[in-house]
Formats: sequence, C-alpha cells, structure tokens
Amino acid sequence: MGINTDFKLLVISFFAFFIISCKGNQKNDNGHSDDTSIVKKELKDQFSKTDQIDFIKSFYTKYLRDLNEHTNTCVFREYLSEELINVLNKLDYNAIIDAQDYGKFDLNTLKVLKTKKIDIYRVSFINMNKEVLTDVKIVSRGNSYIITELTNDLF
Repeated sequence: MGINTDFKLLVISFFAFFIISCKGNQKNDNGHSDDTSIVKKELKDQFSKTDQIDFIKSFYTKYLRDLNEHTNTCVFREYLSEELINVLNKLDYNAIIDAQDYGKFDLNTLKVLKTKKIDIYRVSFINMNKEVLTDVKIVSRGNSYIITELTNDLF
C-alpha cells in the first residue's frame, strides 16, 4: 500500500466515524438533540428526587426535634395529606416513629433514601437504640410535595 492509499483509507474512516456519530445525535421535533433532552429529563428527575428527599428530611427533622424538645412547631398540614392525618389520629401508637414509647432521637442518624418504587422513600433513624425504618410515599402538590402514606410493615 502506498501513502496515497493509506490517506484515502484514513479519510474514508474519518467520514464514516463522522456520519455514525451524527446519527446518534439526531434532532427531535422541538429542534433539540435527543441526547440533550434525555440528559435534561434525567437532571430534572434527579433534582426532583433531591427535592423530595429534602422535603421528607425536613418533616422528620422538625417532627423528631419537636418530640425531643417537647415543642409543637411541625405543622402536619404542611407535610401530610388530610387522609393520612385522619388515619394517624385514629391509631393508638405513633406511626410516624413506629412506637408507643420513645427516647431522645439523635438527629444525626436520620437518613432518607430512594427505593426502587416510584415516589417511595425509606426513612431510618435510631429510637431507643433500635433502628426504625419507615417507607414514605410522597406526591407532588403544587410547587411542593405531600406525604400520603407511611408504612412500617414492608420489611
């Protein structure tokens, strides 16, 4: 093979690579690259999950702090659905912390993690030297969220 043939193969390879890479980045109906819209959706979903985790963490932080300090600053209607509040009021135990008795809560042990289920998060913290696990279902409400279910028996 001569230099001229090597050069032709290089040019053909370059164009083939260019054509293949352009096909992977086609435009959709909105004029945006499909890859870009996929990335934007993934980022939006990630921010949404982060916001949901922050919302749940805010609720549990306020609620556990209220129990620790015997205050009443956590407003349920800001965090919980009316249906959930009604259910909680009928129970003979505290389903939010899954206990009738409780000690001081170490807020540093509070964790909120996403589960594989849509809009379900796992809350964990230590109560009386025992890890408490609660699954929390959250849905959008306007520009915020609301907790609609608390489940302690899925484990």
